[in-house]
Amino acid sequence: MIHSLRKHRILIVDDAPENIRVLVSALAPDYKLSVATGGPDALKIAVSRKPPDLILLDIWKEDLR
Repeated sequence: MIHSLRKHRILIVDDAPENIRVLVSALAPDYKLSVATGGPDALKIAVSRKPPDLILLDIWKEDLR
């Protein structure tokens, strides 16, 4: 099996600080992380020169419960 030497990029999009904290603590050792708390910031990162390989997107909004 061939492994890449570069860390894969993950974009975490969530408006809940606790969710972000848990994901960052679990993923930070092995991945290059970006974090956004809303759509406009997430879009800027997603279309950047070095876009993420994966986006973890929270689609549940508190005000819809």
